[in-house]
Amino acid sequence: SAVRDPRAYLWLTNGPEHLEGFHTVRDSSNAVLSRNPEFNKCYQLDCFFPECTLLSVSVMNRTSGSLADEAIGRTLIDLEDRWFHPRWRQLMQSDKQIPIEERQLLTDGSLLSHGTFRGWCEVLTAEDAQLRPVESLMSQEAEPFQIRIVVWKCRNIPLDSQKTVSVFVRGIFTNDDGKTVDQDTDTHWNSQDGTATFNWRFVFMVDVPPKF
Repeated sequence: SAVRDPRAYLWLTNGPEHLEGFHTVRDSSNAVLSRNPEFNKCYQLDCFFPECTLLSVSVMNRTSGSLADEAIGRTLIDLEDRWFHPRWRQLMQSDKQIPIEERQLLTDGSLLSHGTFRGWCEVLTAEDAQLRPVESLMSQEAEPFQIRIVVWKCRNIPLDSQKTVSVFVRGIFTNDDGKTVDQDTDTHWNSQDGTATFNWRFVFMVDVPPKF
């Protein structure tokens, strides 16, 4: 999207506003300041076939000092087509999780993608909706981890016409922000046969999941 620093939120509708059975959720109070927002939320909307079957999921930019928020992009899901598709009905009747989809976000009158939307959609009868609990989605906050690499020994190091060679090993780790961290072992001095022995450990700190 052309939006530099969006405060993104989701706006869901299930059809034209004038139709009976129209429902909407505009979650502007939970806007996320990010170009790669993670919402980790589950929304429920009532719908009626065949009146309100076209689900619109819009990613909006909550603007300040403007009369209207800006649409970053949206994706449309035909709920009726899914409901009557045998494969989809089979998935809904099983205990397996519905496959996660990745859909393009588009704007009206343009085929240029403004990003992607990852999520899944369940279409249930009112009775089945009471029996299937709403998914609790955990926020994937980054946690610190250590990467440990043990260096024991090097073999077959070329001497290049020298009688001895002094060797050390360097480990280079690139963080998700593009910065590199270098660490060196101690030096094995004056190896005569191309063998160097170490008892060294590199320790690199990394946040998981990374933020690209």
